Amino acid sequence: MNEFVEYFQPIVAALKTQRAQWQLGVIAICLGAAWLLSKLIKPRLSSPTPSWKFGAGSAVRLLFPLLALLFVWSAKVLMTKSGSVIVLKIAVALLLSFALIRFSIYVIRHVFPPSALLKSWERVIAYTVWVGVAFYITGLAEPVIDFLSDLSFKVGKQEVSVLQVFLGIISIVATLLIALWLARLTENRLMQAQHMDLNLRVVLGKFIRALLLVLAVLIVLPLVGIDITLLSVFGGALGVGLGIGLQKIASNYISGFIILLERSIRIGDVITLDNRTGTVTQMRVRYTVVSYADGT
Repeated sequence: MNEFVEYFQPIVAALKTQRAQWQLGVIAICLGAAWLLSKLIKPRLSSPTPSWKFGAGSAVRLLFPLLALLFVWSAKVLMTKSGSVIVLKIAVALLLSFALIRFSIYVIRHVFPPSALLKSWERVIAYTVWVGVAFYITGLAEPVIDFLSDLSFKVGKQEVSVLQVFLGIISIVATLLIALWLARLTENRLMQAQHMDLNLRVVLGKFIRALLLVLAVLIVLPLVGIDITLLSVFGGALGVGLGIGLQKIASNYISGFIILLERSIRIGDVITLDNRTGTVTQMRVRYTVVSYADGT
């Protein structure tokens, strides 16, 4: 317990100085300026004009933390040469975590549909980020990182640490989420392009989603230390899997692209299937949704 308290003693001592009080004043000014500037910019970001749209209205919630982070970080850089800026460093860490949490929640809310599980993951993300910031502020981050680096196990002939696994999972999840988020933004923009054929918009949206996911995998594999040449082995295994057990799924995808490209069916068309008449309401790559008059 005494060792834990020792981590806070330098921070408490620094906060009692006159320089720390000046830094608190600078932080208050930066926060006030960020709040006023965000109020001025927010109406433009919320405008229905397509050029100001960033995918969803909740994106404006990122404006204040980002502006505050920019102002406080700039103040820290300017005041570093004149002495200690421990208060500004703490403020930068807190604002960075605040912006990171809001950005993460903004992304996952537009990748996955609302659910109780989604809210649970939002809390997990927030708690994880705040715990990391607490470790950074108190100086506990370095011993924790060393401890996780020392915990290792062997995978074949390669030795892997717990820290590498943890960072690898974060990198994979973050990269895939950003790819899915960009794909959702692109699909929304394409579906709003009224001058383009609807089937072509659907095809382009699905193709861009697949392309972004492939790029995300190619980017994240080297980050976690996996050789990209291993994809050739995986590709061979996938080919065998398609040939044995995934024929129907693969044929559905190929058929879906053919239907979309040929434009033989469009959303809103009335079709008859098995002596039942319904309206095409959704067209996906793998399936098409037809709504009948009885609600099925």
